[in-house]
Amino acid sequence: MISTVAITDVCLWFKHIEGSPSLLHRLEALCEGELIILNIDGVSSVWQRMSQGKNAHPTSGLKPACDLCNNWWHGLYKTRKGERVQLALAGQ
Repeated sequence: MISTVAITDVCLWFKHIEGSPSLLHRLEALCEGELIILNIDGVSSVWQRMSQGKNAHPTSGLKPACDLCNNWWHGLYKTRKGERVQLALAGQ
Protein backbone atom coordinates (compact mmCIF):
# COMPACT_ATOMS: atom_id res chain seq x y z
CA MET A 1 0.00 0.00 0.00
CA ILE A 2 1.32 3.41 -0.95
CA SER A 3 1.52 5.99 1.82
CA THR A 4 1.41 9.74 1.40
CA VAL A 5 2.10 12.69 3.64
CA ALA A 6 0.77 16.22 3.35
CA ILE A 7 3.34 19.00 3.23
CA THR A 8 1.95 21.24 5.97
CA ASP A 9 4.92 22.36 8.05
CA VAL A 10 8.72 22.38 8.27
CA CYS A 11 8.42 19.00 9.99
CA LEU A 12 6.51 15.82 9.20
CA TRP A 13 3.44 15.21 11.42
CA PHE A 14 2.10 11.68 11.86
CA LYS A 15 -1.50 12.92 11.66
CA HIS A 16 -0.86 13.94 8.03
CA ILE A 17 0.24 10.44 6.93
CA GLU A 18 -2.28 8.34 5.01
CA GLY A 19 -2.00 4.86 3.58
CA SER A 20 -0.06 2.01 5.16
CA PRO A 21 -0.92 1.48 8.84
CA SER A 22 2.32 -0.52 9.28
CA LEU A 23 4.44 2.45 8.19
CA LEU A 24 2.63 4.77 10.58
CA HIS A 25 3.04 2.28 13.44
CA ARG A 26 6.77 1.97 12.65
CA LEU A 27 7.19 5.75 12.81
CA GLU A 28 5.17 6.05 16.01
CA ALA A 29 7.34 3.34 17.62
CA LEU A 30 10.53 5.38 17.17
CA CYS A 31 12.13 6.60 20.38
CA GLU A 32 12.82 10.28 20.96
CA GLY A 33 15.87 11.26 18.90
CA GLU A 34 15.93 8.01 16.90
CA LEU A 35 16.84 8.34 13.22
CA ILE A 36 15.11 6.77 10.22
CA ILE A 37 15.70 6.98 6.48
CA LEU A 38 12.57 7.67 4.43
CA ASN A 39 11.91 7.98 0.73
CA ILE A 40 9.72 11.02 0.26
CA ASP A 41 8.66 12.01 -3.23
CA GLY A 42 11.40 9.70 -4.55
CA VAL A 43 14.17 11.28 -2.45
CA SER A 44 15.94 9.47 0.39
CA SER A 45 16.23 11.65 3.47
CA VAL A 46 17.16 11.22 7.14
CA TRP A 47 14.57 12.08 9.78
CA GLN A 48 14.63 12.19 13.58
CA ARG A 49 11.79 11.53 16.02
CA MET A 50 11.02 14.83 17.71
CA SER A 51 11.63 15.38 21.43
CA GLN A 52 8.92 15.02 24.00
CA GLY A 53 6.81 18.11 24.60
CA LYS A 54 6.29 19.93 27.89
CA ASN A 55 3.21 17.79 28.60
CA ALA A 56 5.33 14.60 28.98
CA HIS A 57 3.80 13.00 25.87
CA PRO A 58 5.86 12.04 22.82
CA THR A 59 5.69 14.60 20.02
CA SER A 60 3.93 12.96 17.07
CA GLY A 61 6.31 13.99 14.37
CA LEU A 62 9.69 13.86 12.70
CA LYS A 63 12.14 16.61 11.84
CA PRO A 64 14.84 16.61 9.17
CA ALA A 65 18.03 15.23 10.74
CA CYS A 66 20.69 16.97 8.64
CA ASP A 67 21.20 20.28 6.86
CA LEU A 68 20.79 18.74 3.40
CA CYS A 69 17.47 17.12 4.33
CA ASN A 70 16.34 20.26 6.12
CA ASN A 71 17.05 22.45 3.09
CA TRP A 72 15.32 19.98 0.75
CA TRP A 73 12.18 19.71 2.93
CA HIS A 74 12.01 23.48 3.47
CA GLY A 75 12.17 23.91 -0.32
CA LEU A 76 9.21 21.53 -0.71
CA TYR A 77 7.35 23.38 2.02
CA LYS A 78 7.88 26.73 0.28
CA THR A 79 6.94 25.53 -3.21
CA ARG A 80 4.45 22.71 -2.62
CA LYS A 81 2.74 23.45 0.70
CA GLY A 82 -0.61 21.64 0.93
CA GLU A 83 0.29 18.93 -1.60
CA ARG A 84 0.56 15.24 -0.77
CA VAL A 85 3.74 13.31 -1.66
CA GLN A 86 4.58 9.61 -1.55
CA LEU A 87 6.24 8.29 1.58
CA ALA A 88 8.00 4.95 2.23
CA LEU A 89 10.73 3.42 4.35
CA ALA A 90 14.05 3.45 2.51
CA GLY A 91 14.62 0.22 0.61
CA GLN A 92 10.94 -0.56 0.15
